[in-house]
Amino acid sequence: MSDKPPGPLAENAKHFHEFVTALTAGVDRYPFAGEDVLVHEARVLALPSGNPKYPAKNLLGFFDLLKPVKLWDAIRPYLSMTEKAQPEGIYVTVNPVDADLLAVADHEFKSGVNGATDEDVLARNFFYVDADPVRRAKVSATDGEKAAAWELTLAVRADLAGRGFPPPMVVDSGNGYHLWQRIHLPRDDGGAVENVLKALARCHDTPRAEVDTTVFNPSRVCKIPGTYARKGSSIATRPHRMARVLEVPPC
Repeated sequence: MSDKPPGPLAENAKHFHEFVTALTAGVDRYPFAGEDVLVHEARVLALPSGNPKYPAKNLLGFFDLLKPVKLWDAIRPYLSMTEKAQPEGIYVTVNPVDADLLAVADHEFKSGVNGATDEDVLARNFFYVDADPVRRAKVSATDGEKAAAWELTLAVRADLAGRGFPPPMVVDSGNGYHLWQRIHLPRDDGGAVENVLKALARCHDTPRAEVDTTVFNPSRVCKIPGTYARKGSSIATRPHRMARVLEVPPC
């Protein structure tokens, strides 16, 4: 891939806004400083330093997703960078966190600050199923490997639908697929989300694709659609790809 910035960001913006709209629809808001907010942590991971003598750095900030343009304005500059200058990925917490964390990094990204912990999460609005292809670590997936993850995703979605789960948001994560399931659980769910993920893995894992059973903790982060998955070098058979929203459930 040539070292050039991407073209217009209209498609990125479309997937970003579809995702945030689904993430904030029909969930509780929380009063803070005289208004209702829905604060999530966002992270920019492995941002190249531009100097081989210095390692890549991680940035984080806290954003009210009821004002999504503020998060979009914060991540947009990273999407406009050249390929080699862009971060490995940009993520957001699955669930809302204590709005007092705005005092750490108020609608901006900072380095050297601490992110949210599980204790900072206010409720579990979603859990997501991460269907990943089995492959070498730290590299992008091939098209064939992604196809195996899609087959697993379809099987899991059918299983959950048969058990009464509502239609999920379906996301192409770049290298695999995510099913975002709406739930209404407290932060301390007694292990319910972990148990569901492990049961799905037992039923549906294949030699070619697996359900990630480690993503159950309430402060878990997930790649933001409209941003890129940039594991390893981008080559013809294992390219970097943009995460995309494929399906949005009815509100």
